[in-house]
Amino acid sequence: MRKAAGYALWMLVLLAAGQASAGVELSLEGETESPVEVMQGEEVLFEVEATGCDNVTAEEWRYAWESGDGARDESGATDTSPCNAAPLEYPHTYDETGDYTGSFVAEYCTSLRGRRCQNWETFDTDEINVTVTFNPDSLIYRYYFDGETWDGTAGEVTDYSGNNLDGTALGAATDDTEPARAGDPGTCDYGVFAGSDRIEGPASGQVANTTSFTLAAWVRLDDAEQNADFPSLIAYGDTANDGFAERFEFYLDRTTAPAEYVLAIRRENGQVRDFAVETGSNGSADPLSGNWVHLAVTYSGASRDAVLYVNGNEVVSDGLKGPQGLADATAGLGLMAHTGGAYSAVGDMDEPRVIDGVLAEADVESLFLETRPCGVTAFDVTAPAEASVCAPAEVTVTALNSKGNAVTGYEGNVQLATSAGHGNWSVLTGNGTLTPDPHTADDGSAEYDFVTEDDGEVIFGLSNERADELEVSVTDPDLGATGTSDPIQFLENAFAIRTVDALGDDLVAGRGHDIEIEALRRDPDSGECGPITAYDGDVGVKAWIDRSGVDPGGDAPVLEAANDSASMPDSQPANDNVAITFNQGLAAVNWQTSDVGQYALNLLDDSSGLVVDTNDDPIPVSGTGPEWTVRPFGFDVAVADNPGAQDAGGPGFLAAGGDFEVTLRAVTWQAGDDADDDGQPDGHSDPDPDGNADLSDNAVAGAFGGSGPEVEVSATLVSGPPDPADPGLVDGPLTANAFASGQDAVTAAYMEVGSISLLADLGGSYLGQARTVVGRSGYVGRFHPELFTAVPADGSFQDECNGFVYIGQDFGYALEPELEIIPRGYVDSGTGPQLTNYRGNWQRLDAGGVNRDYPVEDDNNALTIDVTPEVPGTLLPLGDGRMDYVFGADEYRYVKDEDARVSPFDAALTTAITAIDDGDAALDPDQQPSGSNPLSVTPEGVELRYGRLRLQNAYGPETLDLIVPMRAEYWDDGFTLNTDEGCWLYNTDEDVTLDQSGLSSGSTSVVSVEDQLEAGEPRPGSELQLTAPGKGNTGDVGVSFGVPVWLQDDFDRDGILEDPSAVATFGVFRGHDRIIYWREVQ
Repeated sequence: MRKAAGYALWMLVLLAAGQASAGVELSLEGETESPVEVMQGEEVLFEVEATGCDNVTAEEWRYAWESGDGARDESGATDTSPCNAAPLEYPHTYDETGDYTGSFVAEYCTSLRGRRCQNWETFDTDEINVTVTFNPDSLIYRYYFDGETWDGTAGEVTDYSGNNLDGTALGAATDDTEPARAGDPGTCDYGVFAGSDRIEGPASGQVANTTSFTLAAWVRLDDAEQNADFPSLIAYGDTANDGFAERFEFYLDRTTAPAEYVLAIRRENGQVRDFAVETGSNGSADPLSGNWVHLAVTYSGASRDAVLYVNGNEVVSDGLKGPQGLADATAGLGLMAHTGGAYSAVGDMDEPRVIDGVLAEADVESLFLETRPCGVTAFDVTAPAEASVCAPAEVTVTALNSKGNAVTGYEGNVQLATSAGHGNWSVLTGNGTLTPDPHTADDGSAEYDFVTEDDGEVIFGLSNERADELEVSVTDPDLGATGTSDPIQFLENAFAIRTVDALGDDLVAGRGHDIEIEALRRDPDSGECGPITAYDGDVGVKAWIDRSGVDPGGDAPVLEAANDSASMPDSQPANDNVAITFNQGLAAVNWQTSDVGQYALNLLDDSSGLVVDTNDDPIPVSGTGPEWTVRPFGFDVAVADNPGAQDAGGPGFLAAGGDFEVTLRAVTWQAGDDADDDGQPDGHSDPDPDGNADLSDNAVAGAFGGSGPEVEVSATLVSGPPDPADPGLVDGPLTANAFASGQDAVTAAYMEVGSISLLADLGGSYLGQARTVVGRSGYVGRFHPELFTAVPADGSFQDECNGFVYIGQDFGYALEPELEIIPRGYVDSGTGPQLTNYRGNWQRLDAGGVNRDYPVEDDNNALTIDVTPEVPGTLLPLGDGRMDYVFGADEYRYVKDEDARVSPFDAALTTAITAIDDGDAALDPDQQPSGSNPLSVTPEGVELRYGRLRLQNAYGPETLDLIVPMRAEYWDDGFTLNTDEGCWLYNTDEDVTLDQSGLSSGSTSVVSVEDQLEAGEPRPGSELQLTAPGKGNTGDVGVSFGVPVWLQDDFDRDGILEDPSAVATFGVFRGHDRIIYWREVQ
């Protein structure tokens, strides 16, 4: 079953008695499948039917309803089972949009004690999902501010909620130069408020009857411009004694740091409860920063919860205490101040809304994202001053915004009417729907639905059999936009002038357009219409043009007939000025233009006598054509000194971010630039410059600039790396609006690497008519970095043995130093942004472009350094324009000499980066060696030791092998055992040299050992050992150990490093040495 409109039915159906099971089924609006959609603010009705109750033994029954939004209702105990209820009902209204789950439960009592149930059992339960959608009828106030000029007249601020709550602007104005959402569609016009400016809306009974609401608006305020500590944004009611609005208000509190958003509501008991949130909370934008911010706040009277949204995102929610009801108000709505002017906010506001009920986050986001075609505030209705009763008059209707430009995206219903109440309408050029169609009622009234494909302009035919003078009016009742034509005089004898060109009424400067002129008359006797066949051959007429009020005053067009031609004057000539060749009343002529303009062609034959009255006196035949708008063919877009690089290998043009001048010329048509004769420059419809018609040699349309056309200049990257960034021009699309003699120039900048194409676009409108005029440049570029900055990573040196390196020993990096190199664009001051397109072929820097100046001495002790660099290093792209330059396997060595005999120290070696240069850009001057912050790397040091290997003299009998002691030492204010030495690999067979000339006879040899020292000394079994020469073979043997330079020393102090050496003496028993004292002389 289904209730009346406005109700939704919740239905619980128990299975019929006698069935195998009993239970409940839940339905909404007769639907049992979830989800069921209902509207916010409309009452819904829960309804329950049940069967099968006899299957249980019940003393009592009770029921509970939950709507899912916090509301709950319980029936209390009853003797009536749900099966006998007829039916159970529970009405409910959802205040908030969103998704909910409604449910019902039926319980029965199995045991009573006295009148109290001791045990409740669940009979059955069911639930269903509900989607509550936004109800357009819940809009209370909705203002757009579009196309309005305010002077304080009551009701001049149109309310589009449907409630006719038109507001009054007190001191405020409208503007459209910097809307919250730019473009078309966008948010269009907005209100500008200074001093105590405000908008006041009449009181609403809908506000008085609701305790749940949503407030929303775009606002832009500058904190420095505010006069009030508590600037009010949206308030309802007059200012009460405590300073708050009578019912509710949303305002800013500037007395805190940072400022706070505040929603204040007044309870029915007079108490004010508020909800305050810091601006900037949770990353939200600050409306006092001078930037547009979309604010919305919701309040639920049911839950007493308030939620703040900033730019469509929920920021915070909180509860407000007190009773549900709100205080009454004696006044209505105040925007940007209370009614009466208290607590005024200085700044801009747009799209204010007051809504009955609470919107869900998705609906608030929709408000934030909402756009529409901008400002259809009026219609331009152009029609000929004279028309024939025998042919439709062309009536062109163009949707206009507040600037008088065509709104090419307009969609809407318009009403057509004539002041005489006569005429039939038809569509000559248009894609929408005419109602009725055909129109034959001869009442002058019809409707037309504009569609996007109309581009905001439609040409209608108005047929009128009466010789009336009438005006045409066009109205969009939803927007309140209207337009009225100048009077049209319908004539019995007239010239009908119409374009028969492939481009229709789209006239292009420099191109000839085919025009047809037909002499028509209605026979006074038969009433039949037809051509005046007497017009045959050359007929002299007076021809001239009437320029419109926005005509820029360009060169006159030329009417070319078959055998004559004439330049058209701006007023009726005294005599015939052109002979038109007719064929049985019909003439084909060509309309030649060399400049832009807007005008209508007038023809008058008052001298031929081809049409006469009953007295044979000549009857003048005249006619006025439709108003023609002659536009430029396109724009020649040129950039001085631009090499036009088509790819990464092309020549450089300018550092990204640098200014360049764009010259625009409005040019006329050339056949070679329009091969398909569509009136548009070939190839200019897409960004790719390849194949673009060259407009540089086209003549300029010198009058373009009159009536203040505005041309938008934008940029598209057309050559760059894969998946490039394309930020557009630095300051967004530019506007050229100072054309003189058909030419203007703007200064542009592009902040990325690559080559671009520039588009000049008239915006779909010229002289109030929908016209497409564009022009594209060729390749502009190559844009390259202005400079490089670099972030060094010092790296570290690698030890060669257990944490140290010997002086004289080669060492390298444990972690190679790196430079993160960042290509940057040009800015006037500070550091330019990173350029992410500097990659692939567009990265022109290679490793060879990084120059390093290696150290020649230690930073701290000035010890001399030899460096063997690996040039170049490695340059690794990081994928976002940045690069990592990684040093190669450079080798360092401290020179070992007498000056290097110092105590251990950590290496301090700095390499300066003297250049990063790709041929276009160089290292930031501040980071160059002469700059304020020179670029260098100083790897983390490693310990350096002056070391040596020392041999000791050895003595023993010639019959036993002899060990020559050796050990590794380093200098630390004297030589000490190097217990960290365990890395040097020695080979006694290869490295030890013996001088046996001191042996009396026999020989000795070195026991072959290959090993490393342990804690600076040989391991047992790996000593330097000489074999016994044999009995009687005595004497001294010189022992020399060939070692690397880092283990050499100047043992004899002659300034030259030597290998360690010692003397092995055979034939001496150590136990009987006559040695009193033994030490090494250093």
